[in-house]
This record gives sequence, C-alpha cells and structure tokens, in this order.
Amino acid sequence: MGKSKKILSLLIAYIILIIMPVSVFVVKGASTGNTIYVSESGGDSGNGSATAPYKTFDQALVAAQDGDTIQISGSVKVNKPSNGMDDPLMISKKVTIQGGELYVQTGGIILGNDVTFKDIKINFSSSVRNAIMANGYTLTLNNVTKSTSSPYSIHVFGGGITDYNGGDPIPQVSNHG
Repeated sequence: MGKSKKILSLLIAYIILIIMPVSVFVVKGASTGNTIYVSESGGDSGNGSATAPYKTFDQALVAAQDGDTIQISGSVKVNKPSNGMDDPLMISKKVTIQGGELYVQTGGIILGNDVTFKDIKINFSSSVRNAIMANGYTLTLNNVTKSTSSPYSIHVFGGGITDYNGGDPIPQVSNHG
C-alpha cells in the first residue's frame, strides 16, 4: 500500500507541474491593454484617463505600452521636436490609435513596431515626408482619411530602411516615446 501512495503522489505532482505552466501562459496572454485618452481640451497635467486626458499626442505616446489604445477626441497635435527640425514621429510601441484628428507637425511617421490607425483623420502640416513609413512592420489602416484642412496627401511606404554601414536603420528620436 505504501508504494502505491508514493506512485500516486508522484503522479499528482507530475500532473501539477505540467498543468501549471500552461495556465500561467493562458492568463498572461489574456491581457488586452489599456486605453489612454488625449483631447484638444485636455490639460498639461492630465493623466491620460477619460476624465483627465492628455493634451498632446506626444504625452499619450510616451505613456502608452505595447497593446494599448490611444483614443483621440477632437484634433490633437504631434509637436515638432524641440530641436525645431522636421524629424519624424517614431512610434516604437505596438498600439492602436483611433478617433478624432491627428495633426502631425513632424516630418512624417516611421513605425518601429506594428501600429493600427482606426477611425481617424490625419493632417500632415509639413510637405517634408508627409508619409507613414511602415519600415517592415505591420501597418493597419481602418477607416483612415486625410483631413480636409490638410493640403498634403498621405503617402504610405512599406518595406524597410537599411543602413549598409552597420548603423541602426531606425533613426533614434527621443521626443516621441
């Protein structure tokens, strides 16, 4: 009888060890991300909640994590970098950007991760690189239109950026999260 209890105990321990990692992976994969709010009526001290939205897209993008949704209300700006150059907006997080109008004052948008634009108007104010460059990542455009106030078309480029000198192929711009 003692030997059977020992075998049964070992069998139960073995089954628990097999099932536990599977349940951990299922729970981890179930997270869906947060919604970060940004609004033209938001404040500089906003926290990105529905009741205290950020004022600029830059603030929302810095706060965003992979899997989050940035919900835009009204028309919000992507500010020019502090160096005054037409550096591109770098989106290096896997996010969904939806609603309202995104007023882009930078030299285009370069993806550094998979990004979805959904139910949004885009307004490029600069004729320099007025484009979204997918850079080899997945770009999903769902009901995206050009703002009627924008004189510039939206261009979309796929593929990637290659630096044959061995450098980082994605320009590092620190102002845009």
